[in-house]
Amino acid sequence: MHLSTLPLNPYTKDNPLPAKLLENRVLNKDGSGKDTRHLVVDIAGSGLTYAVGDSLGVYASNRPQIVDELIELLGPPATSRCCSRDCPLRSPSACARR
Repeated sequence: MHLSTLPLNPYTKDNPLPAKLLENRVLNKDGSGKDTRHLVVDIAGSGLTYAVGDSLGVYASNRPQIVDELIELLGPPATSRCCSRDCPLRSPSACARR
């Protein structure tokens, strides 16, 4: 019997594949109370495969120019952390680095 092992993929939750969203299509008819979408993500050349039923994690990022504009608009110093209840950027993600 010949046992082979699959090569390890370098992409993990700690080292995600930066991939572009190629398609985002709404599947529901107008007036539906749901929002179900068909998404196409470019994984070409990554060595990853996707089969029906697989899960996908999404780690969104903000464009630095937009973050800088928001910081300028709201007034906090660019190096400050924003974790207090009084802060206009109270979300946990805003408490992380910009």
